[in-house]
Amino acid sequence: MATYIFRLLTGSLSSKGQRQLIDKARMRQVMRQQWDAPHAANPDDEKTGEEIYRSIERRIAGEKRVRPLLGRGWRGYAAAAVAGLVIGLAGYLLYQWTGYPKPHFVEIAAVEPTRHVLPDSSVVWIERGSGIRYLSEFKEGRDVKLSGSALFEVTKDARHPFKVYVDRGTIEVKGTVFQVDHKKSGKYDISLFEGKIDFMSQASGKRTSLLPSQTILYNPENGAVFKETLTDDITWKDGYFSFRNVRIDRLISAIDKLYDAEIRIKADVSPQTAFSGSFHVDEDINDIASQICYLMNLRKYDIDDKTIILY
Repeated sequence: MATYIFRLLTGSLSSKGQRQLIDKARMRQVMRQQWDAPHAANPDDEKTGEEIYRSIERRIAGEKRVRPLLGRGWRGYAAAAVAGLVIGLAGYLLYQWTGYPKPHFVEIAAVEPTRHVLPDSSVVWIERGSGIRYLSEFKEGRDVKLSGSALFEVTKDARHPFKVYVDRGTIEVKGTVFQVDHKKSGKYDISLFEGKIDFMSQASGKRTSLLPSQTILYNPENGAVFKETLTDDITWKDGYFSFRNVRIDRLISAIDKLYDAEIRIKADVSPQTAFSGSFHVDEDINDIASQICYLMNLRKYDIDDKTIILY
């Protein structure tokens, strides 16, 4: 149930899921137990519970209810039970839109590039200025809300699916290594290196599957998804992207996606020239360009922090 509520609060719970949340037998059972308990909520708690429950109804019904989601007889149970859930089971109902505390959320904001290990031993490489958020009861529902860009190394666990939520989109993970790059334009590049992922756009409802060396460009404004091939000669291990005999034009295309940069090659540089080498996920793009120049006997001209010309 915590997973349902997490998805509701992050705006990623489907209409069907919203209905299931309010109708779940477990929710009803907890409501009745809370109502019948000797330490039933006091009048102030019951009032708070009623306000919370109405807000959940408004969130689910979009302020346009035609009928109550529960019958009138259940509303008393609901009010007291929701109050009890907030007081006694805070990890299940996190009433964030009225300022209630969120003690069961873990939030990581990366001031500098950060390596964070999740409770299931999955590793997240979070880029500067980005962040993640997840429930402390993580192994029960491996859901992560991502703001910005990060690379994920996901521990396999067939019994507990791993999902990453971005702006109006969901990445369903099969045990894998993939990168999410949130561009300044608001679009996303999602690149897969190992395993398999499925991407779901909420706007279109379309599911797109990715295999290793594939990438998609996702626009959350209209739900558009475009799939491309990254390069077959790139691997990932222990924080490093490794390239083996990759043509320089394909190398630059991959680096532009992986590091959100723009490297240009002058016409007199042969695109057939091959490159082999490794770059750390947190490496500065200017250092990467310098390594390419050193290994390929080229020079570089820096236009700005993200735009570099090789010649």
